[in-house]
Amino acid sequence: TSSKNNVSCNGVNNGTANVSVSGGVAPYAYSWNTNPVKTTAAINNLGGGVYTCTVTDANSCTSTASVNIFDPSVIMAFTIPNNPNPGDVNLLVSGGINPYNYNWSNGVTTEDLFGVSPGVYFCQVSDRNGCAKITSLNMVPPQFPNYNNNWNTRSDHSLNTLKIFPNPGSGIFDVIFRSIEKEISIIRITDLTGRLIFEKRIRAVSSMTNVNFDISSAAEGMYIVSVVSGDQKMIKKVVLSR
Repeated sequence: TSSKNNVSCNGVNNGTANVSVSGGVAPYAYSWNTNPVKTTAAINNLGGGVYTCTVTDANSCTSTASVNIFDPSVIMAFTIPNNPNPGDVNLLVSGGINPYNYNWSNGVTTEDLFGVSPGVYFCQVSDRNGCAKITSLNMVPPQFPNYNNNWNTRSDHSLNTLKIFPNPGSGIFDVIFRSIEKEISIIRITDLTGRLIFEKRIRAVSSMTNVNFDISSAAEGMYIVSVVSGDQKMIKKVVLSR
């Protein structure tokens, strides 16, 4: 039988593998597919990958066992100012091992910021294994004509509601929003690299508008949903998880 400990953080060689032998005739010889070849039952300082051990007993009978050591992906963190709520910030995190811990430079420990003043903010994101990523954001006052000068005040003509259900979801989502202006709105879904996954144009009405979209064929992960209506824009994240 075999056992393992996965790599804790991306690119760190701290994985371990071990084989336990029963049967045959002792003593046993061990040969791992490492470079150089390791000849003990337990090996350490491993990166991600598949490791195979061939065990040979005193009668030259052999058996093999393999372990697949997981190397977490790099933690990536993006900050997106959330218009038309210019004091709010969406933090988008992927990679590493859930759950995440958040430590903002203003003392906030939630994922997102709400109602903050202009300035530079830093956030250290740590995953379950203690792997960390630091991201920064320079919040500047908005330059949109429909906003009042007060940082936390928006015009009544703004796109003032955006909700996504279910979130997380398995691929079929509803985007619900309201726009006082009866004008064409654009709903876009992109991945974290900016690649367009879905787009639809619709004439928003003053009542709640519901747009259904299906991204079930996309890979699991986090996506960005943006709704644009005139010079107003609201952004939220949606998680595809099967």
